[in-house]
Amino acid sequence: MQTGLPRLATAALLAASLCVLPQPGRADDSVAGLYIVKGTSQGGAAYEGVAQISAAGKTYEILWQIGITFFRKYIVR
Repeated sequence: MQTGLPRLATAALLAASLCVLPQPGRADDSVAGLYIVKGTSQGGAAYEGVAQISAAGKTYEILWQIGITFFRKYIVR
């Protein structure tokens, strides 16, 4: 698990880049936003990162980073 300035700098860079991108969404959509994520893997290792949820109509895009790994998921409600 990364610690210190590199991890903070990576999270800040991701957060800044996501804030600059156009964010399709609705003002009444309460789940859209930037989140800090923390958890424990099945193997017992702690992890943390950041996640951005954007809404466009009935579709949600979730972009998150754990360590140096990025994930993207689309969900239709």
